Amino acid sequence: MSLAFNIYAAVGTLAAPLLRRMLSRRVTRGKEDPARLGERFGIASCPRPAGKLVWLHAASVGETMSVLAVVEALAGRCEVLLTTGTLTSAQLAAERLPAHARHQFIPLDVADWVEAFLRHWRPNIAVFVESELWPTTLAKIDQHGIPRLLINASLSARSAARWRKLPKFANILVFGFRYIHVQSKADAANFKSLGAAGILEWGNLKFAAPLLPYDRAALAQLQHDITGPVWLAASTHAGEEAIVAAAHEILLAEFPDLVTLIVPRHPERGTEFASPRRSQGEAPVAGQIYIADKLGELGLFYRLCTFAFIGGSLVPVGGHN
Repeated sequence: MSLAFNIYAAVGTLAAPLLRRMLSRRVTRGKEDPARLGERFGIASCPRPAGKLVWLHAASVGETMSVLAVVEALAGRCEVLLTTGTLTSAQLAAERLPAHARHQFIPLDVADWVEAFLRHWRPNIAVFVESELWPTTLAKIDQHGIPRLLINASLSARSAARWRKLPKFANILVFGFRYIHVQSKADAANFKSLGAAGILEWGNLKFAAPLLPYDRAALAQLQHDITGPVWLAASTHAGEEAIVAAAHEILLAEFPDLVTLIVPRHPERGTEFASPRRSQGEAPVAGQIYIADKLGELGLFYRLCTFAFIGGSLVPVGGHN
């Protein structure tokens, strides 16, 4: 192990009491599930299923959506454990995971917590989605002799240059993967520039994701409620809604019955808006903005509208696809 990794691991262990307090504060802010907080310390809330178990880790909603097709493909072959780190992704998992899969929150990157997690679940293989990589977790996986894969990975030229400055650290994080499935040829080139092997150029996994589901009755109701023009601002972030609202006001001069649908990237932000909100059972009103702050309904709103703006493009978060 490199000196940098040893320092990182030691700091994580020493910081455990502070991390516990941090998680407690997140509970009070509605960022963690109090009934499942033990999972963040590696304490499982359900038993391990018998037989082979594939562990998939996805950071949040976007990664979870992209990996659902993989979960479905594993049906009849093995059991699946999906871990994520956000409440919204946990809710999505509860709604979309099939019977052969179950969800847990990923433990924080503290050696004892990761060890408890691995001892309980004993996965036959660990599969990480995109770039959610934690050094202590990866090192513990290697200590247990669990093969690991990285799927739908991306690596910019700038990130590759930073990795080259920490080759021993990079060896733990990147080169311990049996295979690395990349999103594009550029990503493949950047991984290969670091000496990575086992590169699979299969394209972006998100393009294999199933169509977003929707409720036909809910769509019919919205089509009944909205009789005039309507457009969608999807997956918006803080700072973008004000711009969308300004555009709405400009468009009202020509389209007085316009309904602007805003779907925040994080539904819990719905409380920030004074407009009618879907989570409160309120209906759209002609000429007003409507906040669709319920998880898992983007398929409904994309089908309702013929024009959509995708958030994450007016603020520096990298955009969404």
